[in-house]
Amino acid sequence: MLAPAITNALTIDVEDYFQVSAFAPYIRRSEWDARECRVERNVGRILEILAERDVKATFFTLGWVAERYPQLVKRLVAEGHELASHGYGHERASDLDRAAFTQDVTRAKHLLEDISGQPVRGYRAPSFSIGTGNLWAFDVLAATGHQYSSSIYPIKHDHYGMPDSPRFAYRVGGSGLLEVPVTTLRMMNRNLPSSGGGYFRLLPYALSRWMIGQVNREDREAAIFYCHPWEFDVHQPRIAGIDAKTRFRHYVNIGRMEDRLRSLLQDFRWGRMDQIFLGPRQRVCRAHRAGRAGRRGLRGRPVPTIERLHAGDAALAAEWDAFVLACPQASFFHRSGWQHIMEAVFRHRSFFLLARTAGRITGVLPLAEVKSLLFGHALVSLPFAVYAGVAAEDEASALALEAEAQRIAQQLGVQHLELRHTQRRHEDWPQQDLYVTFRKPILAEEEANMLAIPRKQRAMVRKGIKNGLVSAIDANVDRFFALYADNVHRHGTPALPKRYFAELLRVFGADCEVLTVSSAEGRPLSSVLSFYFRDEVLPYYAGDDLAARDLAANDFKYWELMRLACARGLKTFDYGRSKQGTGPYAFKKNWGFEPTPLHYEYRLYKREAVPQNNPANAKYKLMIETWRRLPLGFANWLGPHVVRNLG
Repeated sequence: MLAPAITNALTIDVEDYFQVSAFAPYIRRSEWDARECRVERNVGRILEILAERDVKATFFTLGWVAERYPQLVKRLVAEGHELASHGYGHERASDLDRAAFTQDVTRAKHLLEDISGQPVRGYRAPSFSIGTGNLWAFDVLAATGHQYSSSIYPIKHDHYGMPDSPRFAYRVGGSGLLEVPVTTLRMMNRNLPSSGGGYFRLLPYALSRWMIGQVNREDREAAIFYCHPWEFDVHQPRIAGIDAKTRFRHYVNIGRMEDRLRSLLQDFRWGRMDQIFLGPRQRVCRAHRAGRAGRRGLRGRPVPTIERLHAGDAALAAEWDAFVLACPQASFFHRSGWQHIMEAVFRHRSFFLLARTAGRITGVLPLAEVKSLLFGHALVSLPFAVYAGVAAEDEASALALEAEAQRIAQQLGVQHLELRHTQRRHEDWPQQDLYVTFRKPILAEEEANMLAIPRKQRAMVRKGIKNGLVSAIDANVDRFFALYADNVHRHGTPALPKRYFAELLRVFGADCEVLTVSSAEGRPLSSVLSFYFRDEVLPYYAGDDLAARDLAANDFKYWELMRLACARGLKTFDYGRSKQGTGPYAFKKNWGFEPTPLHYEYRLYKREAVPQNNPANAKYKLMIETWRRLPLGFANWLGPHVVRNLG
C-alpha cells in the first residue's frame, strides 16, 4: 500500500568517503587533499537517478567540497535542486566552541552563496551533532542568516542523538530558527530511526518503506530521508585498519543503494526542504518549542523571525520593495536595488535583513560592511544613504532587526555599527550630530511655490529665467558627471565613479532622473540627479560649472525641479542632507527650508568615540588641499578607490 499524497523531503549530505566522522581516528584532515576524490562522479550519478523521475532534492554540501568543485555546485542549482550547507570542514558541532562554529558555518555559507549566486537557507550539522550540550548553535545559525536546520536526530545513538527532542519541525526558542529533525517512527515508547543512512542500507527495503509510510499515514507528516554520495560507490578505496563496527556500518549493502533509491522515488512523492518547510504551507509541530523551558505550547504574540535578502532572489526582493513602499518609516534608500549598488559598484558585502511576523514582512534593515585601512571597519545602514536605518511597523520587529545587526557586527569584528535614523531610538547610544535634513511641502499651484521662496532667492530664480536658461531631462549621466566631477574636485573631495551614477539610472529606472540646465547657447551649466519615492522628490547629487553662479543656474535648476514635481502632483521636496555650518546648509535655508536633525546612532566596539570621516574634520585639511591640486583626469581615476570607503 502506497503512502498518501504527502511530499517528503529528499536530502543528500555531499561529502566524500574519507570525510566520514567515523573515519576521523584513521584519516587526518591534512591528508584529505592527497586522497582520491570521488564525490563529483558520485553526486553526478545521483543527479541522473533523480532526473529519471524528475525529482528535486536538497543537497547539504560541504564548503570544502564546493571550494574544490564549484562546477558541481553550479550544476546542482542549474538542475533545480536546493543548495544547503553542511558546514565547511565536516567538524562535529559538538566539538567546536561558539566562535569556531560561527566561523565554520559563516565560511561555508558565504562560499556556497558566492559560487551559486543563490541564498543558502538550510544547514545540517555533520553527524547530527547539535544536542542538549550545544543548543546555542541554533542562535548562531539564526544570526548568520540561516532559516532552518536539520541537525537533530531524535534517537539514542553512540555518536549522536537527542531522543527527547520533538520528532517534527518546530521553532527553536527565541532565535525563531526552524529545526526539522530527521524522521523517526514512534513505537513502544521509543523513536525508531526511519530516515535513511546506514539503517536504510541495513534494514530490508520493505521495512523502510513501511516506516516512512506510517509517518505519512498516521502522523500526517512529511518524512526526511538522507543519504551520502559515497553510499552509491562500490569501488571506493577501502580504508585499512578500521574497527569491525565502523567497517560494517560504512560498507554494508552499498551495492544495493541505486536500486533502493529508485524504488523509494517510485513509492513516495519527494521534494526540496525549502519548498516543503519554508513555503506558505510549511508544517511546524504544534506541541513543541525548544528553549530553556523545554516543551511548551506556542502562545501569545508571534515572535518576529529574521531573514536575509540575497542578490538574485527576485521574488523576495519584490516582497521587500512592496513593504518599503507601504511602510511610513521607509525611504528610497531602503529599496532592494541598493543591494546591487553596494555589491556590484562598491564591492561592499551586504546584509539586507528583514523581519517576518506571521508569514509577512514587518520590518527591514539594509546594511553594508565597509572595510578600509584609512577609514576603519564598520557595518553601516547604509553607506551613501541619507537615511536607511530600521524601518518597521512595530517595535518587536525593530528590536529584532537591531539585535541581528549587532550580532552580525560583532561576528564581523567591526569597530562600530552605524544606524542612520531620522528619529532618536536609543538615548544611551552615541550619535553623530553633524547632519541635518531639509524637507518642505510642494504646494498645489506653480505660482504659489514661486511665492513661497524667500524674496532674495526668488530674485535669483527670476534672474536665471531672464538669462534664457533652459532645463532638460537627460537620458544618461554624461553631462551630469562632467559637471559633478569638476565641482567636487574644486572642493578637494574625491568623485564617485561614473559607473555608480549610470547604475543608479539603470537599477531604479524612472525613479532616478537627471536634470541639466544649459545656457541659451547650449552650454551645460548645472545638473542634478534626483530620486523619486512615493510622492516625494529628492535632489541628491549635483554639480555645476564655474559660470553657474553668475548666471543663477543653480537656483534656476532647483526651481525647475520643483516646478516639474508640482506638475507631476508630488507633495514633498526633500533637499537632502547637509552638514551644519556649510555652504549647502546656508543655501537651503535661504530657500526657506528649516533644518531637521538627523540621528545617526552608533554601537562602538573597538573605538572610543564616534568616527569623523568627513571633510569637516580638521585632520583631512591637508588631504583636501592636495586633492585640489591633482589633475582632474587623475583625480577621477583615483577618486573611486578612496571614496568607496567613505559613504
